[in-house]
Formats: sequence, C-alpha cells, structure tokens
Amino acid sequence: MLTDRLPTLQSWPVFLAVSGVVLTLLFVLLEPEPSQSLGPGAAVVFWSLHVLVQIAILQAVQSGLSRIWPARWPLPVLQIAAAGLVGAALFSPVAVWVEILLSVAGEDGVPAALTPAALVNEFLNIAPPVTLVWVALNLSRLLRLPLVSGSRADAVDRPAAPGFWDRVPRDLGRDLVALSAELHYLRVYTAKGDALILYPFGRAVADLPETDGVQVHRSHWAVRAHMRGLRPRGDGGGLVLSTGLTLPVSRTYRNRVSGMIG
Repeated sequence: MLTDRLPTLQSWPVFLAVSGVVLTLLFVLLEPEPSQSLGPGAAVVFWSLHVLVQIAILQAVQSGLSRIWPARWPLPVLQIAAAGLVGAALFSPVAVWVEILLSVAGEDGVPAALTPAALVNEFLNIAPPVTLVWVALNLSRLLRLPLVSGSRADAVDRPAAPGFWDRVPRDLGRDLVALSAELHYLRVYTAKGDALILYPFGRAVADLPETDGVQVHRSHWAVRAHMRGLRPRGDGGGLVLSTGLTLPVSRTYRNRVSGMIG
C-alpha cells in the first residue's frame, strides 16, 4: 500500500544522496575551470569531495541551526540560506585542502596554500553558489511548507506547544496521529491528513508532553490512541495507525509498543 511506503518515498536523506551524486557527475562532465587541469579520475575525486562533503556539512549545520532557530520565525528560506552561508564557511578549509592535495593551481597559476587569505578567497568564491544550491535543493519542500500563523484568534482552541502547532496548517485539525522525521523537516500526521513543516523531530516530541504518544523508531513517534495493530516487519515491526498509515517499529521499541496495543 502507498501508506506503507510513504515515509520511504519521501526520504530526505535519499534525496540528498541522489542529488549529491547527480551534481558530482554533472560537474565532472562539464569540466568547470577549477578541475580543468585534472584527469578524469582526479576530477571525480575533486568534485565528489566538494559536493558530497559539502552537502554533509550543510545538513549538519541545518540540523543544528533548526534546534536554536526560533520556531515562530517567519520565512523558513532565511534559515536555509543562513545554513548555506555557515556551511560554506566551514567547508572553505576543506576545499583549500582538497586543492592542495590534488595540486590544483589558483587563478594566478600558483598552487593553493592553506593561508588566511586563501580561506577568505575560497569562502567568497563558494558562498554564493553553495547557498543558492542549498536553497534550490530545499525548494521542493519549502514551497509546500505552510505559512506561519501570526493570528492569536486561534489561541483559544489551540493545544499546548504553540511553537509546534503554529507550523501545522489549521485545516489539518489538532487530532495528532504521528510524527516522522525527515532530518531537519518533520512530517506531521493528523486524522485529517499530513503536512511537512520545518521543525526538528526532537523538539516536537519535547513540545508535546501532554500528548499520550511514544517514540516507536528513531525517526517516528505515534499517539497511543491511534495505534491499531503491529505487523511483522524485519527485526521490529510495522505499527498500523487509525488512518491506515503504517510506521516502522525498531527492535528497541517493539516490546513497548506491543504492550500498549495488546
């Protein structure tokens, strides 16, 4: 069933990995100036390190930033762009080191050296494209994010954890069913549907202490009242919820979840 596969089909880590491989191959084939002096094998190494390591750094920065970024802050694209700039700054020493490792000469023909001037120059060169690419990679999800509600008219019937619920569209109601982490994104399931929000999984779980829910997997959390059954599935199981959604249950949580249902 589609509902059984939904968390996998929308996997953000898989999307990032595939995007990284595609970008690496694209740069190798286009042969931009930084790698023109390299052979095919060295070019693959050069761009693999530049793209894949940079994406890993960007994701780590984004995950960290999402934990301290104010939940009510509007325009999530600003958070993504900020992560791009910080990630570019952290990657600059790696980029210079790769150029030294592969003996890539600079614009003046002189081999790269790990100096303050080289780091500043590297950051100025990579910050704009890195930030734009990071925003572009996130764009498909950013366009689907609901606008942050600034109205206080809904406060009367809004549950606790307003920072969390302000990110969830009102038309989904407030009958929470489950949460699924997609790295720095969070898919929120209610009895009326689901939505993607820019919110860390750990913060959401901590923000919902009044809800009788339990973590069933490192990336999934479910409300006890909506649990309907546990199917055999790998080492853990598949938790069937009232909406028909099935979430994976890790071996660590299987006995606990089984006891709640039975």
